Amino acid sequence: LSEQMALTFNEPELHPEVRSVSVPTIDLAHMMLSAVHGAAAARGSVFLKLDVESAEYDLLPRLLTSGALCLCDYILIEWHLNAVAPGKRLAGVLFRNQLDGLLAR
Repeated sequence: LSEQMALTFNEPELHPEVRSVSVPTIDLAHMMLSAVHGAAAARGSVFLKLDVESAEYDLLPRLLTSGALCLCDYILIEWHLNAVAPGKRLAGVLFRNQLDGLLAR
């Protein structure tokens, strides 16, 4: 079901059999900058595990450009490339392969 949900997220018109569900959201970059950066002096290691059913391709650029991703000491990302629309997969592969280099800068 999670792959169906991810496919619906990317192209809902192709999967009308999966129902739409509204959920509350947060600005993860803002939350991380507030919580992690604010406690930087007293903190230990920061570990981010990200499993957002193909939304990682939209979320990670925001976390990176805001500086929130740079606050993490360890990052574990579950990639869902198969759930990305076929026309966007090459960009997803390129982003995934370049992320380490972007974080090292």
